[in-house]
Amino acid sequence: MKTRSMTRMRRGGRAAWAGALPLAFALLAGPAMAQSTDETARARSGEETGEEIVVTASRIRRDGFVAPTPTTVVGPAELAQGGRTNIANVLGDIPQFRSTDSPTTTTTTTNTGSATADLRGLGSVRTLVLINGRRPISSGSGGTVDLNDVPFSLVERVEVVTGGASAAWGSGAVAGVVNIILDDRRKGLDLSAQYGVSSRGDGDEYKLGGSFGTDFADGRGHLSVAADYVETSAIRPKTSRGRVGRWALIRDPDATEENGRPLFVTVPNVGFSILSRGGLILSGPLAGQQFLRGGALAPFDYGAIVSGAYTTSDDAPSFDDGSALSAPVRRITAYGRATYALGDDIRLSFDASHADVRSVSDTRPDSNFADLFIRGDNAFLPAAVRAAIVAPGQDPAEAGFIMGRYNADFGLVRADTRRRSTQGTIGLDGSLGDGWKWDAYYTYGVTRSIVQLQKLRIASNFLESVDSVIHPVTGRPICRSALTVPTTACVPIDLFGEGAPSAEALRYIQGDLFANTRGQLHVAAASIRGEPFSLWAGPVSVAAGAEWRRESARLTIDPLSAGLRFASINASGLSGGVSVREGFFETVVPLVKDVPLFKALELNGAVRFSDYSTSGGIFSWKIGLTNQVTDDLRLRATRSRDIRSPNVSELFSARDTLHTSIFDPVKDTQVQIVQFTGGNRDLKPETANTLTLGAIYSPKWAPGLNLSADYYSIDISGAIKAISAQDIVNRCVGGNADLCGLIARDGAGNIVSTNAALINLARFEARGIDFELSYETDLTALSSTLPGRIQFRLIANHVDKYINDDGVSRIDALGDLGSEVLAVPRWRGVASATYSDRDLTVNLRARYVGKGAIDKNLSIANNHIDARTYVDLGFEYRILSDAKRRLSWFGNVNNLFDRAPPLNPNPVHYDIVGRYFTTGIRASF
Repeated sequence: MKTRSMTRMRRGGRAAWAGALPLAFALLAGPAMAQSTDETARARSGEETGEEIVVTASRIRRDGFVAPTPTTVVGPAELAQGGRTNIANVLGDIPQFRSTDSPTTTTTTTNTGSATADLRGLGSVRTLVLINGRRPISSGSGGTVDLNDVPFSLVERVEVVTGGASAAWGSGAVAGVVNIILDDRRKGLDLSAQYGVSSRGDGDEYKLGGSFGTDFADGRGHLSVAADYVETSAIRPKTSRGRVGRWALIRDPDATEENGRPLFVTVPNVGFSILSRGGLILSGPLAGQQFLRGGALAPFDYGAIVSGAYTTSDDAPSFDDGSALSAPVRRITAYGRATYALGDDIRLSFDASHADVRSVSDTRPDSNFADLFIRGDNAFLPAAVRAAIVAPGQDPAEAGFIMGRYNADFGLVRADTRRRSTQGTIGLDGSLGDGWKWDAYYTYGVTRSIVQLQKLRIASNFLESVDSVIHPVTGRPICRSALTVPTTACVPIDLFGEGAPSAEALRYIQGDLFANTRGQLHVAAASIRGEPFSLWAGPVSVAAGAEWRRESARLTIDPLSAGLRFASINASGLSGGVSVREGFFETVVPLVKDVPLFKALELNGAVRFSDYSTSGGIFSWKIGLTNQVTDDLRLRATRSRDIRSPNVSELFSARDTLHTSIFDPVKDTQVQIVQFTGGNRDLKPETANTLTLGAIYSPKWAPGLNLSADYYSIDISGAIKAISAQDIVNRCVGGNADLCGLIARDGAGNIVSTNAALINLARFEARGIDFELSYETDLTALSSTLPGRIQFRLIANHVDKYINDDGVSRIDALGDLGSEVLAVPRWRGVASATYSDRDLTVNLRARYVGKGAIDKNLSIANNHIDARTYVDLGFEYRILSDAKRRLSWFGNVNNLFDRAPPLNPNPVHYDIVGRYFTTGIRASF
């Protein structure tokens, strides 16, 4: 069945199909992606079995009802395109999504290689992910679901509600819902294997997958199982792609208001100007000299442009020199589902899933940025350098210089991230007669995430090791502390020249950070739905239910982090949980039927009350109308109030301390303060007001043609955000008394500290239009001699407003596509053409990202990014196909013409890998 509605519809009966067909604008309808002809046949088989399709925009099951909230359906044909190996890659082709978290965007520090869903660019935490209509365990304390955890081999379709749906599904559905439907009716054995590699010979990816389904107990029961293994190699370093690595936006030092030159410029070969690979002297008579291998000095080449901490020079190192372009990921997923009919009207089900995801990669060195003081009596300092910096008669211990050092010879910080998630669900569903249906289930999930960062500098050990002297008796280098504490374990370190530090010294100054998170999810829910009575225009449908949910997490950390002993990064602990009790009610009321311009006018309304253990009660609601104006035209509208409750991390993260400098307008002076950050137990749920207006046109004069347009407007208030210490002070002085309470002053009125914890401060506004056009037909309609079928589809998203108001400044970032801005394009779209016959399917696809600016809020030279179009070509050839067996060979080329990204691209929007080949086989028995 091809459906644009994301409500729940019973299959069976010609009347039901007759009502549904005018609404099943199949390939899209605002915007819906086409499902394959195989799925159409499969849906038709439901007419005979009486099975139900469970879809997402509403909890009402009603024949012929089309949900007022726009919904996208991704069917088997789309899932098979492009050689994709997870749901995130599939969703990334839909214009409404932004690939905020992916293996190409999480490569610098923790290197998780995670993949999340981010609708409308409003943040992954505001997109609710469901599996078979139920909440899965999140991938950590942040409340998001890693789509790597989903068993791709058993995915039947993905349903995306591109509008607020909190009243139907609860917290988190501010931007929409992604409901991943797994096939629990599969029969037989399906196997697949594929391999992918870039045209540069890197980024290898292997996937093995299989699923199996069978009936048992004379057909009263059914078992489905699936497992996937996927391993993706890292692409490193970033400089392996010429327009990506070592490009940066920096301040033009020659630009002034008087000469009118743009203040910023995008340039190549950018590195740090305040450190070098073997050590850069930044103060004293030798400032500007760097240590080469062996300890010799040479001038540091500052290049053509020096801008603050950056310069354009081969001498200047960059994190891009070693960090990955794309993170490595290895994942194993397994899923099983068993159902058993206890009687004619009741069924028992049990689901179990397990995912093991790991990413291990070297990221960046733990560098010293102009913060390393070298004394003149340092044991390893070359004699010529000592002579140049120590004045005659001066105590060498009192002389010295500031040095910056890249520290790549310490070894790159290795990020080892592993996450294991296990979840089980037991459920019952059945009927009560007169069309009433009910279901109840309990879910328990647990996830354990272990993050290890190896080769971090221990601040105290490092400073002790750096401060070395010559032993007055032995003449050998020792730590200065050994003069007074001979039993110290300190090992002196030589920092003068790349490769100078000894292995023994590195063992003393380095340690490993550990962060071990254990999260749990409990859900108990029950619902009932039916048609209690009829009105003049038809039966009234209702659904009601209750849910209890508890999410908790505990994060334990290593002793060094607990003591804030690492020089650059320390993990923070966390312990807490949130429980919520919810009740919802939804109804569909037919208002008018079979009158001119109102062939079927229906009202849909829903309300949910959520009582949180941390913030109390809050309502979410929606009200919508659908009207079948004519046989060809349907209109829809929805107004909703949606919510997102703060997650465990936002509520219970431990307080961190940061020493920083701010300007105090009250005292008119710069002061050093302590800034406290972390969770805030007083956070309240975010609220959003959402409006959608849409039209679907499926002309009878052109069978197979479908057009749709949907306008949306989302306004989120009280968004959870952390603000800086300086902003807190500025807003307090400006009259915000609430923020004044976050500032601590001593008896003299001097600022001592600020509490920059998360608060409900920010606001997001998003507005735009989704478009879709599709056409499909059998070629026999054109000529009886032409075999096969053709499908065309165009899906586009135009964004008219994208505002981020952080409570201090209101920023319009729409169309800003540079690497430092996380915004959305004004235009984005995907067009495809598919030909298929009995043995061959060929598809051609074009992915479009509209033109934009690097950052229109800044004065930038050539502040323009041209539009990009990426062309993909794929095929599947059925080698063998009969009633019991199927064997096919498939292949795909993504970015067929190897279209380069803009300079210094944001990987969220652009293909930074380049041309990529995939091939494999699929078999069914």
